[in-house]
Amino acid sequence: MTRPGSSPMPAWMDKMNDLTRNTLQFRRTFRKIALISAVLSVSSVILGDVVLYRARGRHTEGYTSQLRVGSLPLLSIGRNAHGVFALGGRATGIVAVGGIAVGVVAYGGLSVGVVAVGGASAGLFIFAGLALGWRAIGAIAVGHGAVGAIAVGRYASGAIAYGLSAASGAIEGLMG
Repeated sequence: MTRPGSSPMPAWMDKMNDLTRNTLQFRRTFRKIALISAVLSVSSVILGDVVLYRARGRHTEGYTSQLRVGSLPLLSIGRNAHGVFALGGRATGIVAVGGIAVGVVAYGGLSVGVVAVGGASAGLFIFAGLALGWRAIGAIAVGHGAVGAIAVGRYASGAIAYGLSAASGAIEGLMG
């Protein structure tokens, strides 16, 4: 149920629709997101190189800092990293960067977290190729508020959009 003259979509989704219509503004926003992603990727590689190769003067299998926050090490790098800042193949922690990342903020190929960025991600606020969550943005997005090429959710916006309450796109449909 909406008021006359109001949009059935949430305000943030209407703003995103307006953003995609303005190609210059969309390019600027996309460049900012790509820059943040690139900086995070490059800085994690540099940090891993500094800690693993230069801190002890030789190549080591992994690194776990002696400084602890609660019961977690402040920094953990390696194949199975677990710490406040975790960088590795399978990373778990508050901030996790890795192939499989699980944390409050997760960045990786497969990531799960409150804020998740990666190839396939699940959580609350997601930006990924395959995004599953409350606010999902990605090529294929499924969630309460979903924005993507294929979007499915309560409020869906994209080229192909199926929404329970509202849908906006070239091909749109209402479920239920």
